[in-house]
Amino acid sequence: PEDVHGLILFSGVLLDESNWTSRAKQLKGKPVIQSHGQQDTVLPFAAGQRLADVLRTAGAQSSFVAFGGAHEIPLPALQKTKDFLNGF
Repeated sequence: PEDVHGLILFSGVLLDESNWTSRAKQLKGKPVIQSHGQQDTVLPFAAGQRLADVLRTAGAQSSFVAFGGAHEIPLPALQKTKDFLNGF
């Protein structure tokens, strides 16, 4: 965590809540970008939202990009990622 400058999550979900909750505190103040499709049948959208909530509650500077597609990485998520990386 001390070497992590930011986090990019495409279709990230909360699988291990106790572990994420504990480790998310180490992301306080660090930028996070997360994207998730509202029609994702592989990893549920609600589980992605829950992870975003955990990260925000822990104090990460989290940006959640929701989109109408499925389990994919659409252009708006790629653009946000480009902007995110240009910030380093």
